[in-house]
Amino acid sequence: MKKLLFLFILLLSTAAFSQCTHYIRLTDIYGDGWTGNRVSVSVNGLTVLSNITLTSGYGPVTYSFNAPNGAIIRVWRSITGSWAAECRTQVLTSSLVPLTGVIATTTGGTSFGGTTCIASCVTAAPANDLVCNAILISCGQTVSGTTFGATASGYGELGTCGVAQSYPGVWYKVTGNGQIMTASLCATAWDSKISVFSGTCSSLTCIGGNDDAGPGCAGTSASYSWTSVNAVTYWILVHGYSSNSTFTLSLNCIMPPTPGPCINSTAYGTQFMPVFQDAPYETIYCQYAGEYSTWYNAIINTPYVVTSTIPTDWITIRRGTFNGPIIAFGTQPVNFTAPTTGTIFIHVNANSYCATQSSCRNVSVSRISALPVELLYFDGEKKQSSNYLYWATASEYNSSHFVVEKSEDGYIWQQIGQLPSAINSTQELHYDLTDNDVSPIYNYYRLMQYDIDGAFKQYGPIAINNKQNSYKIIKRINLAGQEVNESATGIIIEIYENGDIIKTVK
Repeated sequence: MKKLLFLFILLLSTAAFSQCTHYIRLTDIYGDGWTGNRVSVSVNGLTVLSNITLTSGYGPVTYSFNAPNGAIIRVWRSITGSWAAECRTQVLTSSLVPLTGVIATTTGGTSFGGTTCIASCVTAAPANDLVCNAILISCGQTVSGTTFGATASGYGELGTCGVAQSYPGVWYKVTGNGQIMTASLCATAWDSKISVFSGTCSSLTCIGGNDDAGPGCAGTSASYSWTSVNAVTYWILVHGYSSNSTFTLSLNCIMPPTPGPCINSTAYGTQFMPVFQDAPYETIYCQYAGEYSTWYNAIINTPYVVTSTIPTDWITIRRGTFNGPIIAFGTQPVNFTAPTTGTIFIHVNANSYCATQSSCRNVSVSRISALPVELLYFDGEKKQSSNYLYWATASEYNSSHFVVEKSEDGYIWQQIGQLPSAINSTQELHYDLTDNDVSPIYNYYRLMQYDIDGAFKQYGPIAINNKQNSYKIIKRINLAGQEVNESATGIIIEIYENGDIIKTVK
């Protein structure tokens, strides 16, 4: 008798010890709550939840109860209200592993009818719970999986990649083949998330992720696309917004389209090209990807650069008309040299596949040519009855012409000659000009170099002593009366051995 009593106590204690938490989840397919319907839950014929309900909306609403491992859990509709066929229940373990499907409520009692299942206190994580245990999938494949029982342990969990991971997830992997890959959970009615990484299972690099309304699915079923690289391993994390679920994961692959150039048909904004010695750049504000802007007065053979405030934007530059010949294209910044004088059209897209995007970016054009002449020297020599002026350039770009100006006092200047330049050159070029109208004084000369759009730069002045007799300079002073040497610049007063005093500009 004592042995039987001991065995009975042992069974009771074992049953009590093996009890664990279970959940019942209530949802409504119409979204107006259960409208008076109620369900109850029994464990081995003993009611543990009585007349629970979903008061409004779609749900879910979750209630918990305890049940020993192996016990019979019964769920039945204990009160029938309106539209009972819209009411759904699902029984889950403590690890949120489903013990039933999502099923309609049916009538019954503590020991009959309704829906039954077997309680389970066994917690088992999915085989692909850890990233290094990811399941290999391939293009065109569809697999079934679950996040029930998944844990947040292991590398790469509960971070942020495209979207924040708030619930434990499971892992899949695929080898890149150069195609555009799309991982999607479209067949799953679940508020799911997807994150994609590259690298190794011990060193992940985020590619991106998605929560809602991705490229492959509408609504809350997640999907994400990326352009894969040959032989690179990609790690796909499937997780949820606020719950776990079973799911179906599909991987579709397509060859990427040929990158731009792009043609957009929607016009947005006009602007004038920047002019040297004016604003260094001009901007059109809030141009969308998928629009083109019109830019006037591009100068032939002038180099420009186009930039966008979105670093990944793809720029296509055309001339003549919005769909005219292509000048240049590529990821911004885009450098180009205007092949003709006239109007250009700048098309902006979100990527090289001419994607559109309705968000603002500022598009700017800068002129990158200053006066593009590298002057080696500008000098002059006194001849018998004239002055010989000469200069040389190491290179020229968009140079128009040179003008030589002369002054007898360093203040009032007049043009005495003009020479065309080579426009463009990468070799040393020499120029000269003779001034045959020389007064017997100090004559000053300066060189003006003009760009093709009118911008200019001054070189000099230089001074040539054309006095009839040359006398030695005994002192040089500046306007402050300080003695200076022959290399001093500015307004210099030179005192000669014959008593002459000459003011020069150097």
